[in-house]
Amino acid sequence: MSQTTLQPRAPDELKRTLTWFGSIIERPIDLQSCMMPIAPSGRPMEDEAPDYIIPSPTLQPHQRIELYNQQYWWRLLNILHENFPTLTRLFGYQAFNELIGTPYICRYRPDDWSLARLGHLLPRFLQYTYNTEDRELVIASATLDFAYIDSFLAKQRQPLNLPKDGTLEQLLDTKLFLQPHAKLFDFPFHLFSFREALIQEKNGDHWLEHPLPPLDTSKRFHFVLYRNHFNHILWKEISPAEHLFLQFFEKGYSISDACDRLAEHDNPIVEQALSHIHLWLQEWTLYGLLTTEKT
Repeated sequence: MSQTTLQPRAPDELKRTLTWFGSIIERPIDLQSCMMPIAPSGRPMEDEAPDYIIPSPTLQPHQRIELYNQQYWWRLLNILHENFPTLTRLFGYQAFNELIGTPYICRYRPDDWSLARLGHLLPRFLQYTYNTEDRELVIASATLDFAYIDSFLAKQRQPLNLPKDGTLEQLLDTKLFLQPHAKLFDFPFHLFSFREALIQEKNGDHWLEHPLPPLDTSKRFHFVLYRNHFNHILWKEISPAEHLFLQFFEKGYSISDACDRLAEHDNPIVEQALSHIHLWLQEWTLYGLLTTEKT
């Protein structure tokens, strides 16, 4: 029986072809979805492509590589549209692609085996690159959009169960943590209801020709986003006091430690927090927000 001889490394010609192929398809397409006519080497694509690709019965080599270039960008931009529905509707498809999607992908090439996490650095990217008057709303929208993705994909730790006798004494010194899927938000507007109104319109360009839904800016709003037992992503508006208490559990505090920290502050919300903790614990347990396992 003969044995197949395995080459210790890829043939140089194959490596050269794949390197060239990657360098071409990752270059942005223009607004008409056309490939850049000049290769990175400075040669026209019509002249260079035949060095790497043979023609098909219907397409020349440069036309064949253009198809791959288009499909690469259409796929990535479409995923960003799906992952960031609020941003897409605020800008519309073309402006989103031109101002956000394409620059972001050029800066942060996909580096995860799952394209579901494409855009995980987009809020950070906007922090450094987006400086117009709606900056706060745009960055908050990007953060919230990806939080939905992150919450859905996050791990689920063993949820906290309250003592059967209904007493909380044995839990007072137990370190508690937020579930990885639970996300806390503090916004100067009611972004959740605004987001829901926006994405009811499936056409990403709808709001370019219609007034945006009203955005409540009457106060600061606090929310928790989480995944329930049926893997649905839900949100709940919470009080500043409840938000403050949950922040302690983000850091792994016990109830006793959290109460001690609150008692150090002379703040109206402290009294509310201390008087409502037993009720909140029941709700948090019902929603599966807490765990004793370090995340």
